[in-house]
Amino acid sequence: MLPRRIPGAVSSRGRGRCSALRHPPVDSLWHTILTAAHCCEVDELVAVLESAMRRGVAQEDILAAAGHGNARLRRAAGLLEQGAESGAESIARVRLRALRVPMRIQARIGRWPVDLLLGERLVIEIDGRSYHSAEHDFLRDRVKDRELHELGCTVMRFTYSEIMRDWEACFAQIRRFVRAGRHRAPGRGPLPPIR
Repeated sequence: MLPRRIPGAVSSRGRGRCSALRHPPVDSLWHTILTAAHCCEVDELVAVLESAMRRGVAQEDILAAAGHGNARLRRAAGLLEQGAESGAESIARVRLRALRVPMRIQARIGRWPVDLLLGERLVIEIDGRSYHSAEHDFLRDRVKDRELHELGCTVMRFTYSEIMRDWEACFAQIRRFVRAGRHRAPGRGPLPPIR
């Protein structure tokens, strides 16, 4: 059985009337998912569903509920994977499947987890402001990039905004790297174990 409410989710119905309420009404998870299934693209719906999984909803519950939804919801449920840490990562992963390149989510290369690893060497990092704007986060990302480069990886960083608003440009750049074989980079020696 799906949880009836998601902590922190606020209903979109009657928003104007809710401002005076101490605890505004919250839509059920099922209502939220059904609404999303009618107004979101499949990649966005995957992000919604994986967000619910990050909040503790079991993937099995989502798959069972998807059986009662429309074709878009069933398709999105079939694309779910564990590991994405943000909706933008989920969306990018679904969209990058069009490249038909082996991809891992949150792979660990050396001491660093990476958002997406295409092939053996192309690292895709997706940076949102909430996790990458503080000085120590910015510095950590630079150290990470240098160490990954030293290990033979190519790191491509995109912002949340680029993924959501300028996907075509992001995809075109990634596709050029893949077509040039930069996700493989043979002859540079093996990477440390990837977990």
